[in-house]
Amino acid sequence: MDFKDIKSIDELLDRLRRRFGMYASNISELNGIIIGYYLFSDKSKKDKSLLLKSFQAYLSKINKVKSNVEGWTKQIRDEASDERYEIPLFYKYLDTFRGIEYEELFTIILTDNQRYTGFQYRNKMNMDYPYKPLIPPYKFKIMLSKYDNLYYLFYYDKFDVRVNEQSFENLNRVKNLIKEVFSIELD
Repeated sequence: MDFKDIKSIDELLDRLRRRFGMYASNISELNGIIIGYYLFSDKSKKDKSLLLKSFQAYLSKINKVKSNVEGWTKQIRDEASDERYEIPLFYKYLDTFRGIEYEELFTIILTDNQRYTGFQYRNKMNMDYPYKPLIPPYKFKIMLSKYDNLYYLFYYDKFDVRVNEQSFENLNRVKNLIKEVFSIELD
């Protein structure tokens, strides 16, 4: 990714989301990238939307904490059960904050055999697929974002909590992944 072409913090976050595992594995690393962007961007490129200040106030209101005491990174870190879930949790809240809507295309509930056999196979595949979450998911949802027209594969745990995500530019790639890894055909 060429950071010189990025014009705002919104655009940076959107680009990072597509392959966040390549750039950051937890919320502190993501914050470091954001700080680096601010430090090295031209004054003309400085974000004028105050996204993160507004986002921090939004999170603080949800979590009922003072925004000047607990920053958005600490709030995300405290809520996530594991640092590997911090970035997906951040993007989940960011979607809600931005009012992003998704169209649900498919919901896939995995059998125990599919969960463990497919998950072990997936971890030996191309680096394009994340190694997260370490616990095999119970359910997937394939969603079309009305914000960026990307297809998202959201991973859910047994408590129906979204714990990871991947983005794809076309639906066939998502379907091929599900078929190859879990032997599930989607129409």
